[in-house]
Amino acid sequence: MTAAIAGGNDGSGVTVAVIDAYASPTIVQDVEQYSSLHGLPTIHGLFSQVVAPGTFNRPQNPRQDPQGWSGEETLDIEAVHTMAPGAKIVYVGAPNNYQDLDAALNHVVDRHLADIVTNSYGWSSEALPFGFIKPYNDTMIQAAAEGISLLFSSGDNGDETDAVSGATPTPDWPASSPWVTAVGGTSLGVDASNARQFELGWETTRGALTSGPAWATATWLYGSGGGTSRLFTQPSYQAGVVPDSISKTYGGAAMRVVPDVAAVGDPTTGMLVSQTQQFPDGTNAYSEYRIGGTSLSSPLFERDLPWRRPLRLHQRRRRHRRVSLHRPLLRPGPEPDDSRPRRLRRRHRRRLAQRRGLVVRDRQLAISPAGPRPATERIERPPDRPAGVSLSAHGIVVGYGRRIAD
Repeated sequence: MTAAIAGGNDGSGVTVAVIDAYASPTIVQDVEQYSSLHGLPTIHGLFSQVVAPGTFNRPQNPRQDPQGWSGEETLDIEAVHTMAPGAKIVYVGAPNNYQDLDAALNHVVDRHLADIVTNSYGWSSEALPFGFIKPYNDTMIQAAAEGISLLFSSGDNGDETDAVSGATPTPDWPASSPWVTAVGGTSLGVDASNARQFELGWETTRGALTSGPAWATATWLYGSGGGTSRLFTQPSYQAGVVPDSISKTYGGAAMRVVPDVAAVGDPTTGMLVSQTQQFPDGTNAYSEYRIGGTSLSSPLFERDLPWRRPLRLHQRRRRHRRVSLHRPLLRPGPEPDDSRPRRLRRRHRRRLAQRRGLVVRDRQLAISPAGPRPATERIERPPDRPAGVSLSAHGIVVGYGRRIAD
């Protein structure tokens, strides 16, 4: 990676958007100091923010966690800048950690603010109102039509059953949408020369040392999210690639499976990030600490995308074009028999697709007979926190970190 960046493959000419809730008031100075300490270039001229008035000063309260989301924002931006130091970064902060996150994504897509969008958050289930999922998914279809790559972390709690027998497994939303690239987490092992020795799916268990001495049976703690969707049928890029034993786990038609790709996310190794934060003694100081989870995997994976100069799709005579759904490039598969074009519901999306010369395919939403249908008619709008479903940032923080002297 170091050699590639030194050779000029540093993301120059590409804009990456980071979407989170709230906004850290010290993000610029934190990233600048982090870059100075770790041999990265300045973000001056590369970093911009789109944040609603008052968001920087949102107080901590029982229903909102701006301090926690500040750590997520810092991780995402520093990870992107580390992996692509020449790329422009635009941070778009939702004014709360509820529905306004989807409004933030819609703003990025509608204004075409970036070529790649990394999102390290998600709902802990697909059991959400159809009236919430449908317009959210429409935004993702528009992103595909415009050539914008959407990355979503797949979650940090496996199949969301907490290893409880009989619990209903589910992938996280929006990672389960076939119009995004769901990024899972791995555990990566390297030797003293930094050469890769192994890479496995990330799972952390915990066991107690008993008298004897002996280790008690390990229990589930956390790990990379994923599973088989109950809403979306199998997209073309997974046909012939994902085994039927996974895609047809509920019986019937093959369904979408999460994640699509993976990058290192194990918090045991994690990534060193920095943040000005308040310590237990009440003092505020710049510090560095280790953090992991698929919150780390998503911004790291943007480095693995096929870099493209930010040119419009109508510039067909040029050598490079935008890439949105890049998974067929990574894992090609035959087109399934049930593929069929559908009319885009929004007129501006139809005009956009026609102007770009695209044929847009939208998978029809389908509910497996084995899965519950989200309530739609009884709920006028999606609730802030549906019963049993939570929206959260995907990240595992290890300690407060060490303070760094100015």
